[in-house]
Amino acid sequence: MLGDIYYVINYILLTFFIIEIAIKLFAYGHLFLIEFINVFDSVIVIVSYIMLILDLKVKVVGILRVLRLIKVIINLKRVADEKREQKEFIKE
Repeated sequence: MLGDIYYVINYILLTFFIIEIAIKLFAYGHLFLIEFINVFDSVIVIVSYIMLILDLKVKVVGILRVLRLIKVIINLKRVADEKREQKEFIKE
């Protein structure tokens, strides 16, 4: 039962991320692929999605999720740095 719920949630989230990648590719075109982090993230999402669809249970999936979390942390740090720069700019 819990495994089925996990599968559905994982499927929904990965589908959301696939749609996000498609929209970004449409919006930014080849510029989206210039940044390494975007390519890295896209590969992780696509590989995870394929593994989910094919029902492949490999320990690498856990590593992929950790790598995806690292990407999220990097993005959060980037946003925090930008906000800090904006506040410093406003003070000047």
